[in-house]
Amino acid sequence: MARPGFERLPPAAERDQAVAARGLLVPLPSSGQPVFSRDVLRHGGMQVAFLPCDFADPADLDRLCAALRAAGVTVLHGTAVAPGAAPTAVWHFPADAPLYDAFTADHREPALAWSPDLAVAMLTDGEDIRTIAAPPALLTAALNGRARMLREALAREIGPGAAASIAEMLDHYTGLVFDPAP
Repeated sequence: MARPGFERLPPAAERDQAVAARGLLVPLPSSGQPVFSRDVLRHGGMQVAFLPCDFADPADLDRLCAALRAAGVTVLHGTAVAPGAAPTAVWHFPADAPLYDAFTADHREPALAWSPDLAVAMLTDGEDIRTIAAPPALLTAALNGRARMLREALAREIGPGAAASIAEMLDHYTGLVFDPAP
């Protein structure tokens, strides 16, 4: 991925960040798909929200990156996290919507982007769902009151016959899904 705006971390930092990032994730028992660790979420005071990639308002990603920058997150790291695959390169790039979108578009397998301090992380399943883990205040700013609507749109998209891995993912996050007061 030799693109303007993306830099590969030096080997020692890459190793350290890859280990830290992998610590954010656990595999789902049935599918092996990576999801955020419930323990990490609880310990970090984080919740999750979902952005369906294929039909979300393009402004959603812009708002997310603006909220990241407002919270002091100016840089993201990113790597592919396919189930059972060896760790890949860790990239370093500005917290900017076009670069984040370019990073996830280059990965047809699950990809993880996170802040260097591990205060916020975003996981794409490689197809159409971005799961965002962050403190509730950041999710409030990033989703601009749209969290419930986005979650309902995701539920309609996957429908009652959701793929087992999606249903398993939603079960995994029970009690940790961001749900702002109405």
